[in-house]
Amino acid sequence: MEIMMTLLILECLPKYEKVREGRILADILTLPSDGDDICVSFKEVTFKRDLLNYVKRRSNLKGYEFIHISGHGMIEDQETAFFELAQGKIQPDEFPADCFSDMHMALSACDLGKVAFVDPFIGQTSPLSVLGPQRAIPFRDACLFWVHYYSLVLGHGVSPRTAYHKTSECMRGKITGALKFWETEPAITG
Repeated sequence: MEIMMTLLILECLPKYEKVREGRILADILTLPSDGDDICVSFKEVTFKRDLLNYVKRRSNLKGYEFIHISGHGMIEDQETAFFELAQGKIQPDEFPADCFSDMHMALSACDLGKVAFVDPFIGQTSPLSVLGPQRAIPFRDACLFWVHYYSLVLGHGVSPRTAYHKTSECMRGKITGALKFWETEPAITG
């Protein structure tokens, strides 16, 4: 029987950094639990071309409801934003078209929850939702937020919007980063 993985964590933080947020998150979420085991897959990506090629292949993302990309974000001005890997920077329009359709995205990278990145990212990749910090966020704060959020959505079946609100309420005044939830409109067909 094939097990459907529900969360894919793409770790794009440089290996020389002491804190690997994606790795830590995967380790915590896969700890044994009573009845609410969470299925997590983990992949390290260093180069821009490798990340873009990986997400371009729909077969690599098949079966995942949630994609978590951990790395660095930069906003140069009101209109220029990019996701930074150890080797390369990616602007939102460089991601393959519709590569995240029918998936919920987490952009765990400073500043990437801002309009300058999220609006073109949604237009290019078509996710169901995007969640990301609007400011710099310390690794510990990010890990605490994501563990709580994913425990709710994956371990307890809470909707992403509700999990965001419950996590934000629980963490209010305890973490920084001003995480923001963006939900897209479902496409109307027929």
